[in-house]
Amino acid sequence: MRRADQCRARPICGRVEVSRQLIKKVLSQEDTEDGWVNLATVGKQLLNPAPDFDPRTFGFRKLSDLIRKTNQFEIQQAEGGPVSIRVKQGGKK
Repeated sequence: MRRADQCRARPICGRVEVSRQLIKKVLSQEDTEDGWVNLATVGKQLLNPAPDFDPRTFGFRKLSDLIRKTNQFEIQQAEGGPVSIRVKQGGKK
């Protein structure tokens, strides 16, 4: 079974795709030199295009869990520091 077919068979996939698009939109609106954006900023900015945005709607307890599931973003966290994300480099998947 192709990945797209598997995704259609599971309702969560469509919702994760919608969230991925929203997250990419927010990241594109943040003007950072290296593309990294603080995860808390992303969470706050997601409420602008989608006031009812909540990762639990997509089946995840935390925004970071949802972001990991999309497999479209790099995640970094300095020891004891804030989590930052950016769109994965090297093309679209």
